[in-house]
Amino acid sequence: MRVLGYHALDGAAINSDNEEPKNLSLVEFLLQPKDSTIRVFYDLDYSIGFISKSLKLTTREVAILCDTTKFRLPPYHLRYVTGKFLSIKRTNAFSYFSNASQYTKRNTDTELTLQPFTLAKLAKGVGEEVLGIFSELGIETESLTSPARAYEKTQVGLLLKEMQASSNEMRKKIIDSIGLEVFGRTWETYLLGGSLNGVSKDK
Repeated sequence: MRVLGYHALDGAAINSDNEEPKNLSLVEFLLQPKDSTIRVFYDLDYSIGFISKSLKLTTREVAILCDTTKFRLPPYHLRYVTGKFLSIKRTNAFSYFSNASQYTKRNTDTELTLQPFTLAKLAKGVGEEVLGIFSELGIETESLTSPARAYEKTQVGLLLKEMQASSNEMRKKIIDSIGLEVFGRTWETYLLGGSLNGVSKDK
């Protein structure tokens, strides 16, 4: 599994392989098939406005997409969860994009002034780091969005317990997100027998 970074801006897009839409629309560029590839946007919430613009979505339609996480504009079906992921589907084509910025504390306002190709490569770098952490935890995944789902599939609770004391900030963030989604509390709180809203883990 490889990671491919993306960045989109007004009227343009690029990925970390230095590919651009050329004669394709932005959405069709994003739908190009990429086998065994995890796709990651540098800052999905920044780029979604330009993707919506390329589809000629109205302000109301963008609001519907953001509020309901779904919108259908034939031939496309869109799913978008702020800060997390975007999926685009049409007949015989599907693309899923994670959001690199959810895992970092970068100054995106400053970095967004960098060259688009540089940002696509930054997205790839973050994606590879996150994928590496998943691998250390014994998690096999085809996206970087839901560690909890991958956790449930691979049942790596013991490995997570061993890793929870790590000082790596990104690793802690991933593990805590698994704990919150699976157990309703951070992983560390769960291990210590803590409670969430007064409910013990033993109940």
